[in-house]
Amino acid sequence: MGSGFSFYVYLKWRMYKIFLDWFSILITAGVLVGLWSGWRATKRGVKVDLTNGFIGSGSLVFAKMLWEIETNLCDRESPVWYLWALHSVWHLIVCWSPYFWFLYLHELHRKTDGERKSKATVVSGSALKPKQC
Repeated sequence: MGSGFSFYVYLKWRMYKIFLDWFSILITAGVLVGLWSGWRATKRGVKVDLTNGFIGSGSLVFAKMLWEIETNLCDRESPVWYLWALHSVWHLIVCWSPYFWFLYLHELHRKTDGERKSKATVVSGSALKPKQC
């Protein structure tokens, strides 16, 4: 909903800054909820490896830093070769980050879904046992 509204504002009134800010907020919120879910799962005793989540989110932060450096330098200086290099590295990291984020979320889902199914089986299994006479 928020991303659609910010995209509409950008298309209608050319407010690119609002689109970028909302996009950053949505990405940050998604990453924080994902990492919080993994932390909660480990607190419940489900062993979830958070490494891929930290690599994915850390590379997003690093890519955002490179992007900010590039855009701020591009406004001040005439385009030089290292700005193009920063932009290329930004594209590579932004493509690399979702891979690790997907691995993390897949493992989180697989382990927590398995936990949920095993609890449901125990509960439904005990409910389906015939009564002993």
